[in-house]
Amino acid sequence: MELISNQSGDTRVTDGITQLFDEDGTVYLVTGYFTNSAYRLIRPDIEHFLERSPENELVVVVSPTADQFTPEIARDLRRLDDGDERIQLYKYPHGCLHAKLYVRTGDHPMAMVGSVNLTRVAFEQNIELSVLVEPDDGDEAEIEPFLEWTEGLLSICEPFRYRDTFRPVMLFNTVTVWTNKARLLSGRTIVQQPSTYVVLVLLGLFVMLSLAT
Repeated sequence: MELISNQSGDTRVTDGITQLFDEDGTVYLVTGYFTNSAYRLIRPDIEHFLERSPENELVVVVSPTADQFTPEIARDLRRLDDGDERIQLYKYPHGCLHAKLYVRTGDHPMAMVGSVNLTRVAFEQNIELSVLVEPDDGDEAEIEPFLEWTEGLLSICEPFRYRDTFRPVMLFNTVTVWTNKARLLSGRTIVQQPSTYVVLVLLGLFVMLSLAT
């Protein structure tokens, strides 16, 4: 077990993510936020991983909201898969997905869990901290709890559909999630939060972009 961050140590959080694709197996990416800029950084690793063995697979779980996921990623993953069905993209439809867990099965299993979303800000700017678990003897039992949790999550998720990439659909999902969050706060607390107004402005921008395209 190794503690990794983007502030110190030999292994940075970006290295932990890219190491997932260094060995063969199935890679699971469960993330609260997944941006196109971060995807572009790890895309070559994903591509080489898929090209290296026809048995390698990628499973991604995201929130289908405009502020948490970039739809261009879904489109590009479809192109990478090219009908082979080795890339599976799922959405968590029951609210805000805030977990960050990355797992690889196979002869050299590993897991990484912590604060790191798949965003460039997380890779290069934020103070992030994660635990990297990589059994020396290849014993998958050490990562079994992470794998079981992931499989449990997948059982309540749904396949990410083409229509889920449409801006109006993603915007609606965003409004729904933030409305549910607001119900947990008092009205006075919401009004006093500057972030409330930032969210309203951003939602307005998303609406205008949706109408313009």
